[in-house]
Amino acid sequence: RPTIILEASRHRVQSPCEHFLDCGGCDLLHVELSEQHRLARAWLAEELDVDEERIDAVVPSPRSFGYRALAKFVVTRGGTLGSYRRRSHDVVDMRGCVVHAPEAEAIADAIRGALAAGETPEELRYVVVRASLLEGRSLVIFVVRSIANADETRRVALEIARRDDVARVLLHENDGEGDALLSAGAEELLVDRGALRERIGEIDQAIASSAFSQLNPLAAAELYRVVADAIDPVGKRVLDLYCGSGGIALTLAKRGATRVVGVERSNAAITAA
Repeated sequence: RPTIILEASRHRVQSPCEHFLDCGGCDLLHVELSEQHRLARAWLAEELDVDEERIDAVVPSPRSFGYRALAKFVVTRGGTLGSYRRRSHDVVDMRGCVVHAPEAEAIADAIRGALAAGETPEELRYVVVRASLLEGRSLVIFVVRSIANADETRRVALEIARRDDVARVLLHENDGEGDALLSAGAEELLVDRGALRERIGEIDQAIASSAFSQLNPLAAAELYRVVADAIDPVGKRVLDLYCGSGGIALTLAKRGATRVVGVERSNAAITAA
């Protein structure tokens, strides 16, 4: 980050987030939104080695902030929920993130409070919150090194599970040395109040703990609409490769495709679809 600004760009604005450039997440919060869109268009043209005029204008997300339905946190021994500082493993507190959906951020704050009430469990590594903007409820995953030794984390998790806006709570075992939050390790379902659903455009989509789903449901709805309009699936047979939880496949079926086949290696994603 710069130590001094000699001459500010006319597109420069005050970042709305106190963690900007520290947390390793956002890059352009100091840039006016319309200029962000212009830069994205210019960068894409450069990568494709085409004239910028050939690139369509950016379609903005319906929400500029509070759109990210997936929140992922590194947990420190002091109970901080944060992310790694850029180019380091120092953890920056993510409290008050302006990009996270308020539904996810509220649960993160509750977890912070529960951890502050006692000693942070040594086995707790990460926390993942997946919120449904449709239902206002969330799936919460506590990632631990060992489920067998996770009694203290289980206590915190069950405390969070008392909230009305929590649909499911899981323990997920990950004892790997890398930085991947989730692994192929065992899971323990602590609380289950029914499957979580998200509305994406014309379809309802199931949300599973280990299956990919779009982190910005409102922008994903626009993406699926553009795909469906381009394909015009009425009366057609469609093969959807790498279909994930079926967002595009289900949209095309809804639009009148004769047959849609989804291909995906993740069992969790196929079950969700």
